[in-house]
Amino acid sequence: MHSFYSLLNLPHHTHKSLSWLYGASVFRTFVAGFAFTLLPVVLYQSRSNEPIRDTLLFVALMYLIAPVVKLFLTPLVFNVCSVYGLRVSFILGQIFLTLCLILLRFEHITLAFVLLGFATSFWWIAYHIFFVEGGNLKSVGKDIGLLEALSLIIGMITPVLSGFVIQTVHANTFWNISITLSLLTIIPTLFLENSEKLSHVTFKDIYNEFKINKHDFLMFSGLSSESYLYSTVWPIALIFVLDDIFSIGLFFTAITLGAILINFFLGKYIDSHPKERIEKLGVLTFFVSWIGKVLLQNPVSFYFFETMHRIAQPLFSMPADATGYANAHNKNTSRYLAFRQSSMHLSAIVVMLIFVIVLYFDLPIWSMFIVAAGVSLLPLAMRGKVTSNK
Repeated sequence: MHSFYSLLNLPHHTHKSLSWLYGASVFRTFVAGFAFTLLPVVLYQSRSNEPIRDTLLFVALMYLIAPVVKLFLTPLVFNVCSVYGLRVSFILGQIFLTLCLILLRFEHITLAFVLLGFATSFWWIAYHIFFVEGGNLKSVGKDIGLLEALSLIIGMITPVLSGFVIQTVHANTFWNISITLSLLTIIPTLFLENSEKLSHVTFKDIYNEFKINKHDFLMFSGLSSESYLYSTVWPIALIFVLDDIFSIGLFFTAITLGAILINFFLGKYIDSHPKERIEKLGVLTFFVSWIGKVLLQNPVSFYFFETMHRIAQPLFSMPADATGYANAHNKNTSRYLAFRQSSMHLSAIVVMLIFVIVLYFDLPIWSMFIVAAGVSLLPLAMRGKVTSNK
């Protein structure tokens, strides 16, 4: 298996086009971190006068909408990329994100999450295709490493910044800032080059990819379902431990600092060390961090286990990303990436349905930590099956 960084050393686009994409990605990362990191908490607090279970069910159902929309949109988005090129998909992704923020500003929550599904589908599908289909630039690994580091730095700033704005000024100001930043992000996408036309994708094509890539399905499912639970359930759980939304933002900011240092050096380390061992270390660390949050529920323990989680994040995600990019490069790009995205959306739907069931039967929210620990082991299950078949 190759590392994420070495696999991106593929044929790729002009340096100018990459620069515009990096600019757009940095802006978009800031918008996403500022507007969405604490969104589960914002939604919960907006209904704080209702029973806790009803409020949590509302949040869970809202976060169930986006992956359902993305699952059914997948073939359409790939076909839009095929017919009109990646630039159109990037632009549409950012326009839909801006419309989503406008709807959140005026509290049209359900429709906002529908458009969030559109926004993330158009943007991320184009993003993955951009790198997989690319030209041969020797510095691409370093460039992607820099982008990852910049994204983490932004991720360190935005939670505490958004928590401060929400805590100290009117909510409308928070949304107005988010909308303005999202509109600015559209500008660099206008200068991206279009791609070569790719093959069309149907639901039947995706189903056929499922049948021949069952092991990869487990890996992508573990990556996606754990990540989705982390971004939805975990911030909500912190409400019951930390005092206010600013404290939650500060918590995420402090944790991210350690992850920045790891990402600066991890790419080259993975290139020169056994990938399976690194992947196993990441998976097991994730598992321990979630189980630790079940057993010890106080601010100090949460900080310790969350630090473990963030440090292990690249170890957990990079092998899956590497496999996905390698297979997409070696196979039919559109069909394999459509399968990859569909696997991730389907697994997110499943874990959110489990969350709804947990809330419906009034089970403790930390029950989902056990689910997160379980799904984090799926990449190892895939690794075990592959090994046994050799």
